Amino acid sequence: MNLPLDDSCGETPEIKRCQVLAKQAAADEYRGELDAAIEKYRMIADILLSVVARDAEYTRYLEELSRCYWRSGEIEDGLGRPLAAADCYRRSIGFGQRLSIAQPDNRKYTLALVERCDKLAAFLAHGGDSGEAIHWFSRGTKILRRFAWNSDEGRQFADSLKFRYWRLEESERSIGRVNEAFYWRRQFDEICKKFSSFAE
Repeated sequence: MNLPLDDSCGETPEIKRCQVLAKQAAADEYRGELDAAIEKYRMIADILLSVVARDAEYTRYLEELSRCYWRSGEIEDGLGRPLAAADCYRRSIGFGQRLSIAQPDNRKYTLALVERCDKLAAFLAHGGDSGEAIHWFSRGTKILRRFAWNSDEGRQFADSLKFRYWRLEESERSIGRVNEAFYWRRQFDEICKKFSSFAE
């Protein structure tokens, strides 16, 4: 993990501890001691949460918190513990969204967050939870839409958003949520008008 340093004091004891734990977690994973690795990641997250709670520049730690929970989720998934994995994924996205809100123009964070929402949606759909899968795909879509609408790069996301709106409309309709399906159809029509060169 590439943890930031304290500008005034160099590495704080807490960040040094996180860096040591990250190395230990990587070693645990290499040896196949995955439960031990998960415990290390939880310890890192607990330390970073305490730092975030009091540090005015807390946003610099949010990316590592998000990454830490995501990796824990991947390990939980590999161990056949889908509920624990989904909980870690949700926490990861929560911190990622806080970072995206704090830095709304950051393309890297926004697109990474959308990708994680999509991965969680696919994970839940594979487990048979269509309703929550749609929820997370919808959340990723709304995050991408907000970025596209407020960015000079918006046009390049038009095709992606059109596809997502169409997919959400079909998904909502397939589980009988007609009003939600109609909402996404309106979004589809709106983006066609906004970027008329993409309209059919």
